[in-house]
Amino acid sequence: MSKYIVVTGSIASGKSTLIKKLSEISGYSILPEPDVALSMLCNLFSEPARWAAEVQLAFLIQKAANIKKLHTTGADFIVDRSLEEDAQIFEKHFYESNYISDGMHQVYSDAFEILTSCLPKPNCYIYCECTYNVACKRIKGRNKQYDKYFEDKHLQTIYKRYGIWKNAFKKEMIELNSLHDDWRSMAVAKSLYEEKIKYKL
Repeated sequence: MSKYIVVTGSIASGKSTLIKKLSEISGYSILPEPDVALSMLCNLFSEPARWAAEVQLAFLIQKAANIKKLHTTGADFIVDRSLEEDAQIFEKHFYESNYISDGMHQVYSDAFEILTSCLPKPNCYIYCECTYNVACKRIKGRNKQYDKYFEDKHLQTIYKRYGIWKNAFKKEMIELNSLHDDWRSMAVAKSLYEEKIKYKL
């Protein structure tokens, strides 16, 4: 039976690096963020009132479909960012910022409940953490195309929402701090996998 890990955490917390290392160690495939949804980020940040609902639905539906498709193949895989984050952090942020109407928020919420009820449950959640200041330095020092859309105010708000979400999350999570454990090192990543992750699979 297919197994899968979900790696969560705020922007620049070390998710992508950890996912790559875990994939190398475990042999699990990587399920990245949906390409089509990522391609819409320019529209989202230039006209959020026009695009917020559409983009959030695209992330939700495409990611759910990709999880379902990969799971049916029997392959083991790692998901970059959870559906719960999409709903309870990002969609909630745009809704509470008045970029998503009450009606579309209800449509999104209904879609989230229906889709997640049909999907297999992850074998484990991993939460990557670092400080806000370190995250900002990492963003400035890397070269991801969509980072240019993230203004300081947006980053601060999302970072705070992550803290609230993590504390309220009702499922068990493995918490890792990239300031304490530098998983850019394969030796460190292997140690974390053997000691904290492997037994969950």
